[in-house]
Amino acid sequence: MTARSLRGGEPFIAWPGMASLRLTLPLSYLFFKIFSSVYGGASLLAKLRRPLVNFAFPWEMHLPFIPSWTLVYLTVPLLLLLTPFILRTWKTFMPFFLTLTAETLIAGLFFLALPLAPAYPKRMAEGFFGGVFHLADRLNLDYNKFPSLNIAFAVTAAIVFGRRCGWFGRTLFGLWLTAVIASTLLIHEHQVLDLVGGAILALACVATVQRRTSDEGFLARLRIEALCLREFWQFARRHPRYLRVFFALFRASFPYWRRTRPLRVAYCLAQHADDVLDGDRRVTGEPEAHVRKILRVLDGSAPPEPGNVAEQLAAFLATELGAEARGEMSELLEVLIEDRRRMDARRTMTALGLAEHHRKTFLLSLDLAFQLSGARLRGGDAPELVEAFSWCSPVRDLDEDLGKGLINIPEEVLAEAGWTGREAELAPAIDAPAVRDWLRREHSRGAAAIQALGARLATIGDPRSRRILAAFHRVLRAYERKYRRHNPDMAGPPPARRRPASPVASERA
Repeated sequence: MTARSLRGGEPFIAWPGMASLRLTLPLSYLFFKIFSSVYGGASLLAKLRRPLVNFAFPWEMHLPFIPSWTLVYLTVPLLLLLTPFILRTWKTFMPFFLTLTAETLIAGLFFLALPLAPAYPKRMAEGFFGGVFHLADRLNLDYNKFPSLNIAFAVTAAIVFGRRCGWFGRTLFGLWLTAVIASTLLIHEHQVLDLVGGAILALACVATVQRRTSDEGFLARLRIEALCLREFWQFARRHPRYLRVFFALFRASFPYWRRTRPLRVAYCLAQHADDVLDGDRRVTGEPEAHVRKILRVLDGSAPPEPGNVAEQLAAFLATELGAEARGEMSELLEVLIEDRRRMDARRTMTALGLAEHHRKTFLLSLDLAFQLSGARLRGGDAPELVEAFSWCSPVRDLDEDLGKGLINIPEEVLAEAGWTGREAELAPAIDAPAVRDWLRREHSRGAAAIQALGARLATIGDPRSRRILAAFHRVLRAYERKYRRHNPDMAGPPPARRRPASPVASERA
């Protein structure tokens, strides 16, 4: 059942569909949490101070108190509850959500700076309307008076919802807004200046926030950021360490947020492909076919499917990355596909082959990271970093990878350990002295590379390159210490401290 707008267009109120509700209902809940935190927190903090008595014109004090008008007053939150059924797409819902959020945050600053006590004497009401009034009064709390958020929300809803109606519908919204203003005065909830402040706040936010966030370009960028957040949520659900990656990546994005958007998208897309190919993320169809479609979208030979997050991210990169970066991204995904094939075939590699494979993987990853973050350094300029990651990543996930069939132990070492190629013999072979000696050598190599990276930091002239290297060094050093602590029998002593190199910047940096 729908109520059609009077200009004969789409229904004013209608069922939006579950796909839309999966977006709008979480946003509605998020707004409720923001509003309750700001509104309730400001009122709670006001009790610690001495609130001023709200300003009132003399004639206001003679207005009658009519509890029954509370029913009109409460139509504002009731109308807001219908928002997902009025603004039924994320493109219409998101600007409204951001506008109300901005109004809430701005009003919260006023509530904190200027807590006001009611100017009216204590109100007494009985019966049904008295019960409704006391409910509304408890919801309104005590000191959040100027500006009136009830009026701000009502003005915003009347303007935004009214634009979806014909002239008659807009007239009805105007009459409703007038009744809400009257109800606010007749239940002695706000003073006139509070209402004026709420109306000004709403008009200003509609003219700025609502207008700017309704722009197609802004919504497209916001959608990409939301898709990245969604991917990070999936990563973090699999392993908490991705929360550290999330904070490090977003911290590195400031104050170049727009410029570093391709970096965040590229990381999410590469990690998504890696998770799919490793079997950590289920997708429809074969994992390799899924990533192949991403590659076709990335090179512009296939359009993205509307509901496919990874393909939407790939389509963004196809327009934002230059030819060199797109080529490196495609090459990196091809390397990940090769890992999947190794895993399916339970194929081993020589020590030299594994070293080259890992070097290529991290060289491409780091080169993209430096390039997309605007740093002068490139992956080939930081061999210590490539070497450190070539130790850290395979060793960190060694048991998990072996369980899937991805063997990152050199075939010479496995042969020395007595492995004949039978899968049932692989687990016992890992505990053989040959493998444990190999792990000790690998740790020594990784620890030396991490120490060399730390010593080199002072030689990097480009500040952005140095910050990125320093961030990677902190993560790698923390893991190396953790590895030594948890594997004392497979980790040698920490390498002797080396003197830092002279602080002369390399030509590239």
